[in-house]
Amino acid sequence: MISLITISVKKFEKIWFGAAIRVGGEIIKISFSKSRKDVLNEIIKSVPQNWQIRNNHSEAQTALASINKLFHGEKNNNQLKIDLTQATKFQRTIYSLLREIPKGKVSTYSIIAKAVGHQGAYRAVGNVMASNSFPLLIPCHRIINSNLRIGNYSIPGLNEIESSKLKLQVLQNEGVKFKENKIVYEHIYFPKNKRKNK
Repeated sequence: MISLITISVKKFEKIWFGAAIRVGGEIIKISFSKSRKDVLNEIIKSVPQNWQIRNNHSEAQTALASINKLFHGEKNNNQLKIDLTQATKFQRTIYSLLREIPKGKVSTYSIIAKAVGHQGAYRAVGNVMASNSFPLLIPCHRIINSNLRIGNYSIPGLNEIESSKLKLQVLQNEGVKFKENKIVYEHIYFPKNKRKNK
């Protein structure tokens, strides 16, 4: 059976946003960057070859407007649905914790690893961040290094320095404060309850 999917890209100010959405509204991929081509390539890579694609459906345009609001630290009243059927149990556990980190707060790889009962698994947490198909909706940008520096961030078409600058911009849009290139400690979030990797 051939599935139908909508792919849409749109520029808001200087940033291009893209999304791939199933019929019914479930998002399977989000991307953003300074280049339309890089965003579109990243989105298309996520779509199975036997799926039929349509462009710029109104449902996708609404989703992109909501994601742009998140980028700018604004309140988003749209409850966007995401498709986690391809995520592992460990990824879902991490994603659940990330979605609890409030705007204006950040956490670290090691804090998240400890919260899921694997204190030394900060590298595994990092791998989950790197494979996150839903940036901003699942806020991997709110994970920083233990030394309170913002750390790496992967954005299509941008090098490490450019990606880090964009991550910095998103965090500042959310109200996170910096001092001497480090995040002020009061913004650190500690999950209240440990999670099991179910």
